[in-house]
Amino acid sequence: MHNLSLILASLEMSTIKVAIAEDHHLMRTGLSKIISSFKNMEVQVIVGSGNELFRQNLSSMDLILVD
Repeated sequence: MHNLSLILASLEMSTIKVAIAEDHHLMRTGLSKIISSFKNMEVQVIVGSGNELFRQNLSSMDLILVD
């Protein structure tokens, strides 16, 4: 549990980078706005399909949401 506490503490101090792959434009836009409303989260990649997602550089993403 100690390692988990350290990981969570480091995430609280840094920005969580998010990628979204969603085929419905309205859902993509809504998710992006909701996630971006949190002060420590930033949507960096928004695409319409999984194929498009895998063409992106995802190595720096902390969270990837795929429909």
